[in-house]
Amino acid sequence: MRRTASPFTHPAQVQGPLYATASRIASRTSALHRARVAGRHAAEVITELAAASGPEPAVIADIGCGRGSTTLALSQRFPSARSNSCAKAHEWA
Repeated sequence: MRRTASPFTHPAQVQGPLYATASRIASRTSALHRARVAGRHAAEVITELAAASGPEPAVIADIGCGRGSTTLALSQRFPSARSNSCAKAHEWA
């Protein structure tokens, strides 16, 4: 079986530092797990991680946004960024 490159760490597919290395992915996963255990809303943690990752983004893309609570939190934190989000139709059924 041929192993495919991770879309989160492959240099040709990653633009920007958010998921550029396995350690950054582990850091974000750990932060979300700690938030869940502590009872914090994931959108709050994701917004904090995005704010700490560098300058304000020009575009926010929330793929698999569900109800959009994370998209809303990111849009409020970065009001000048263009926001794009999408969810599977069956999530709303």
